[in-house]
Amino acid sequence: MNTAINLWSTGPWKKAWFGAKLGLVGGALYASAHYGIWKDSKRTEQIYQEMYHFVAPYIKEVPVEVNSYPTVPELPKASEITSASRDYWNHGVVATAKFLANLPDTTYSLAEKGVTYVMDQFSDPSGEQKQ
Repeated sequence: MNTAINLWSTGPWKKAWFGAKLGLVGGALYASAHYGIWKDSKRTEQIYQEMYHFVAPYIKEVPVEVNSYPTVPELPKASEITSASRDYWNHGVVATAKFLANLPDTTYSLAEKGVTYVMDQFSDPSGEQKQ
């Protein structure tokens, strides 16, 4: 199995694999442009209808009809947005205040750990420090 991975990841096989992928993507883009998918929405809808009717006999249940768009959820009221914004703002202010209050202790603790780590790196396993 490793030889198959190595075979496709080196030399001319890698270039052939990349060329095949590039050909598939290029062919898909060319075909979509040739059939007019990117021109306008009416042409795109017409192509979708043709594809839908072509594939429908082979599938037991087609999940989505063309004209059945999902319903848009109702927008929240202004008072709900205002209340939520105020709550989130207050939580942010409290978190920032806690961070600033703990900053000196956290800085001291991290500096102490950093010094200990550096000192451990310069010491011998026997416990003697290097000169």
